[in-house]
Amino acid sequence: MKKYLLPALLMAATTAFAADSQSGTGETDGFKLVWQDLFDFGTLNPDRWNIEVNGSGGGNNELQYYTDRTENVRVGDDGKGNGCLILTARREDYNNRNFTSGRINSKTKVAFTHGKIEASIKIPTTANGLWPAFWMMGNDYDQVGWPRCGETDIMEMGHSNGINRGVSDRFFNGASHWGTAWNKTGDYAQDKTLDYSLQDGEFHLFTVIWDKNKISMYVDLDKYPGQRPYYEIDITKVNPDDEMTAGNYFHKPNFILFNLAVGGNFPGIHEASGITALNDANGQQASMYVNYVKVYQKGTSDETLETIVAGDPADGSQPPVVVGPSMADVKKVYPDAGDFYAVVLDPDLASQNKAVDLSAARAEVDLQAWEGSLTYDTPLAFDADECKTFVSLNPNTDMNWWGGGFRTTGVDLSGLTLKHRFHCAYRTNNIAPDKTTVKILQQGDAATVIEVPRVGKDWRAIDVALGDIMTEAELRAAAVKSFDGFTVSFNGEGGRNLRLCDVFFYNPEARQNAITEVGSDTDTDAPAEYFDLQGRRVANPEPGRIYIERRGTKASKVIF
Repeated sequence: MKKYLLPALLMAATTAFAADSQSGTGETDGFKLVWQDLFDFGTLNPDRWNIEVNGSGGGNNELQYYTDRTENVRVGDDGKGNGCLILTARREDYNNRNFTSGRINSKTKVAFTHGKIEASIKIPTTANGLWPAFWMMGNDYDQVGWPRCGETDIMEMGHSNGINRGVSDRFFNGASHWGTAWNKTGDYAQDKTLDYSLQDGEFHLFTVIWDKNKISMYVDLDKYPGQRPYYEIDITKVNPDDEMTAGNYFHKPNFILFNLAVGGNFPGIHEASGITALNDANGQQASMYVNYVKVYQKGTSDETLETIVAGDPADGSQPPVVVGPSMADVKKVYPDAGDFYAVVLDPDLASQNKAVDLSAARAEVDLQAWEGSLTYDTPLAFDADECKTFVSLNPNTDMNWWGGGFRTTGVDLSGLTLKHRFHCAYRTNNIAPDKTTVKILQQGDAATVIEVPRVGKDWRAIDVALGDIMTEAELRAAAVKSFDGFTVSFNGEGGRNLRLCDVFFYNPEARQNAITEVGSDTDTDAPAEYFDLQGRRVANPEPGRIYIERRGTKASKVIF
């Protein structure tokens, strides 16, 4: 069985005008921008970020409970026209804790090896008890744990030393942690006391330059380009025979974290009464604002970049928002039923647990629920640009899992090849489940499993070649019994609504009558840009593939 994490479409809301510059240090010293999140589109992109929910204390005896509520984690305006990630710490009783706050990470969604990484952050008043941080950890955290994953703390404020000296607004540090166990770590930190405040209500830029030789950190490098780093560690040496050699842990993909902790070992405050940074004057809450985060690289062989979806365009424009290809559009391009297998989801048949199949057999396909975990409801009205024909699935809220799918008994799908692509559009009308799993061509152990990113309120799509997710043997094993089982099945955690649209297989090489444009909503005089179905810019489109063509401010689906 293979497991893959697939990209989904970039979705975004209305762009917010950014009052502060979002240029950072820019493309200096051979660095080129390869990824960024400007937090300008109204929602936190679930294909880039995970919101952590726990009250574990972070291994540091912290006092907060991290939630995914908008009271603690959201994207919005800072009050000065800047679209930002906003993490808010609040004094409130919640799940046996006296405080709540926010923490996000990009684990398994955005990870990179080496480069220049920087974030523009507005830091709240930390005295006494708040602990904001911008940091990285190895993307192998789930496999090896901490400290083997390695940790790089780019910015931390609120330490007890700053409190004791009365310089909390100017005292900060960078650090690295590595090792083999909680009680066997390598730790190296350097602190800095500036002659100006970092908690002045303005954004300050924190930059780390990480290469094969060292990790160096800077503050406000855009304003003071000639400065020396406030933190630097040599990671040139790699020695597999010595597990405590720092270089063993800092040459692999890392992900990004932002959080605003309350209390704990770092500020040296372990009682709620000692947290004076949250007080009546600020309404017992304070926020950390992140205007943007950027990754630059030079294109050298030691660098890597792994993302589910592309970063925000360099010009700050909103990526094109598309659902396609729709089944009708693909049908125009691939009209031969022998090479086109589709399940049309008909809302009129939802209550009968039925769907209509457009394969050569023209057979009906059962849309089934597992063990009563799903019910079917009448779809709500949708906007004109959304799927017209879909089915709405409501998982049973009394169960902690749900599952269902399409049974295609008696339908001949033996003509499927590894060149065929599977397509499915999906969305929810509520907060998404943590995980949705899609199984394609399931026949006993011959299932191919895809874990799609956290589903959002916008339509998203999977479009993948079978040859990329399964072998010929796996395909034939599923076909030998004429798919007497679930051809496509869905299951996940929790009880959130799921809507499905345009579920089909198609063969791009079976194109009968090529068309050049699916839509007509483009500016014909503007230069054309092409994007794949995940919203990533494509420099050299391949003939016969479906792309999003953008001309000016308008986009349409086209066959190149």
